[in-house]
Amino acid sequence: MSVKPFSLIHFTFLFCVTLFSKNLHAQTAQQAYKDATRHYYMAGKIGPADTAFLDFLASYHDAASARMDLIQIYQEEAKLKQALQFMKTLSETYPDINDYKNMVFVLAVQGGDYSFAKKIEPMIGDDGQTIFYKGFLRYQMRQYNDAVPYFQRALQFKNNKPQAYHFLGMCYLQQKFYNLAIENFVLALKEEPSFMLSLEPLGKCYLAVGNWRKALSTLRRAQSNLPEKKSVRKAVKDITSKHEKELEQEALSRQDRKTTFNAPVLTTFPKIPGRLVRIGLSERMSSIYLKPGANYRISFNGEISHGQKGDIIHIHSPSEKSESPITNKSYVLKNKDSLSISYSSNNASTIVFDLVDGQGYFFVRTTDRAYRGSMEIMGFSKGMTLVNIVPMESYLYSVVPSEIPPYWPMEALKAQAVAARTYTLVNMGRFSHRGFDLYGSITSHAYTGIGGENPRTTQAVDDTAGLVLYTNANKKDLLTTYYSANTGGFTDPDTVVWNKEGPSDHVGRPDKLEKARHLYLPPAELAAWIKSQPKTYSSWPNMHFAPAFRSVVWISAEEMALRVGRSKKIGNIRQFQVLERSISGRVTQVKAIGDSGAVVISGDTIRNRLGGLRSNLYSMQTITNAQGKPIYFIIYTAGWGHGIGMDQSGAAGMASDGHTFRNILSHYYPRGYLSAYSGSGR
Repeated sequence: MSVKPFSLIHFTFLFCVTLFSKNLHAQTAQQAYKDATRHYYMAGKIGPADTAFLDFLASYHDAASARMDLIQIYQEEAKLKQALQFMKTLSETYPDINDYKNMVFVLAVQGGDYSFAKKIEPMIGDDGQTIFYKGFLRYQMRQYNDAVPYFQRALQFKNNKPQAYHFLGMCYLQQKFYNLAIENFVLALKEEPSFMLSLEPLGKCYLAVGNWRKALSTLRRAQSNLPEKKSVRKAVKDITSKHEKELEQEALSRQDRKTTFNAPVLTTFPKIPGRLVRIGLSERMSSIYLKPGANYRISFNGEISHGQKGDIIHIHSPSEKSESPITNKSYVLKNKDSLSISYSSNNASTIVFDLVDGQGYFFVRTTDRAYRGSMEIMGFSKGMTLVNIVPMESYLYSVVPSEIPPYWPMEALKAQAVAARTYTLVNMGRFSHRGFDLYGSITSHAYTGIGGENPRTTQAVDDTAGLVLYTNANKKDLLTTYYSANTGGFTDPDTVVWNKEGPSDHVGRPDKLEKARHLYLPPAELAAWIKSQPKTYSSWPNMHFAPAFRSVVWISAEEMALRVGRSKKIGNIRQFQVLERSISGRVTQVKAIGDSGAVVISGDTIRNRLGGLRSNLYSMQTITNAQGKPIYFIIYTAGWGHGIGMDQSGAAGMASDGHTFRNILSHYYPRGYLSAYSGSGR
C-alpha cells in the first residue's frame, strides 16, 4: 500500500483551519472580556462585576489585564484578602515586573497584613506609592518617628501630597509636636481644600498650643461639613462655654462694622435691563441685618413707610432678640408675614450682614455682601427666607465672575455669560413654591453680589446681551445650559448623571484633546485614567485649579458611616458596590452595605453622601484592618461638579487655544442654536 504525499492543498487547508480556530478563540475571548467589563458599568442590571471577571478568568486564566481589573474591583469593595491573593499570583507568574511586586506590598498594607508587608518590604522598590505605604505601615504600627521620613519623601510625588501632609501631621500630633502638626495639616488642606480628614486634628492642635480662636473656627468648619460628629460638636461646645465672655465681647465689637460699612453706589448698568429675577439668598433664617445704600421704601405686611440711607434694619423671628443699640428699625416676622425694601434710585444697593455662604460644603463661611435691586423677606414656619429681586442682566454681572475667574480669556467669559443667561431663563419660577426663581448659591448659580463684579465679565455680559441657546431653530424651547467647573475630560448627558427619563439636550463627549471613547474602559484602565494627568483643554496650563481636574481624599470609616446614615442607619460601612456607571466612568448609582442594612445612593447625591466629593467620576480604594473592617476609604476623583454641559475650565482652555465663544458653545452644547432671546421659551 502506497502512501500519498501530503499535498500543499491539504497543508493549506489545515493551516487555515488552525488560524481560523485561533482567530475565533481570540474573538470569543475579546467579546467575553467586553461582556465582563459591561458588568462593571451595569452591575445593578446585569450582575456583579467580580463574578463576571472570575467567570472570564476560568476560561482565560492567563489574562493579566483581567486579573488587574478584578483586583481593582476588590479594592473598591473592601475585599483586600482576595485582591492580595490575585496580586501574589500575578507577581509569581511575572516575576520580572516590579510593579506587580510593589502592588503586593501595597495591598498587604491596605489589607492590614502588616507582618507579611514587613517581611517582603526589603524586596520592594521605591516609587511614589510604595514610599507612602512604607510610611503608612509604620504609622499603623505606631512607629511614628520611623514613619516621618517616608512621608517626607512621599511629598516629592504630586499624587501623594494631601495624604502625606496629613499623616505627617498625625505623626507629629501623636508625638505632641503640635506646631509641626499644625504646619502639615494646613499644607494638606492647602493642597486639597476638601481633605476634611485634617480639620478635627488641626483644631485639636490649635487648642493644644493655646490658640482657641483658630481652634474654634477650624472645628466650626469641621462641624459644618459633618454636623453629626459628636466629638466635633462637643469640642465646639466646650470652647464656646469656656470662652463665653470673650466671644460675646467679640460679637459686640463686630457689630461696629454695621455702622461703618456702607453700601456701594452703582455706576455700571446693563445695555438691556432684562426681566426681573428672584434670587433666594438664604432660607430658615432667624435673624437678618440689612443696611440700605439710599433713602428707601419699606413695605411690612402691606403697610408702607420710608427710611433713610444708612439705617440698620434688623428683621428677626419671634424667638430672636433684637439688638437695639445698633439698629434704627426692628421688625418681628412671623409665619406668612412679608417685608420688602425698594428704592426710587437705580444706583442704590443693599448690604446683607452675616450671610452664610456654601452651607454644607467644605468652603462654607459667613460673609457680608452688597446687592443690586430690592429685597424681600418672607416668614415661614421654619424661619425666614431672604430674596433679592434684580434685573437679569444686572444679576449676570455678578454671576459670571462668581462662576468663572475674570482674568480668563474673554471668549470663555462670553460663553459663560450666554450659558448663565439661558440657564436663568429656563429656570424662572422653578422654586416659586419657596418664594424665588433660583438659589443664590451653586445649587443654581454662584452669586456673590456687587463685590464679585468685574469690568471684564461685565463687558462679556454686555457683548453677548440677550444671546441665548435654543433647542431648535424655531426658537420654541430654550436649552437647559448646565455647566460645571471641570468635567475631568469627559461630559455626560443629564439623563445619565441624574437618572432622568426621556430625551436629553446634552450628549456625553470627551474633551476635544481627549481620545474618543466608544467602548467601556476596563476597571483597572479606568482607575488609571482617573489618577492620570492627560493633556486636555480641561487641564490647560494656568486655566484650571489643579484639584478640580484630579484630586484625592481620604475619609474615615466613622465619618463615612455618619454621612451615609443620614437617610437610613445601616451601621458601620462594610463595602461599597457600584451598581451603575456612565461610559465616562461617572458613578450614577452605588450601594452602601453596612453591618445592619444597605442603602442605594443615586445621582448627584453621591458626591455629598460619600464625603463631599468634587465629582462622581471616581475610583475607590479601601484600607481595612486585619479582620477586613474598613478604616479609611480613599477616593480619587476626576473633575469638579456634575459634568453635564459646558466645562468652565475646558472653555478657558479652548479660548486660550484660539476658539471663539461660538466654537466653545457648539462643542459643549452641540444640540443648541445660538440666537437673540425672543421673549419665548422656557
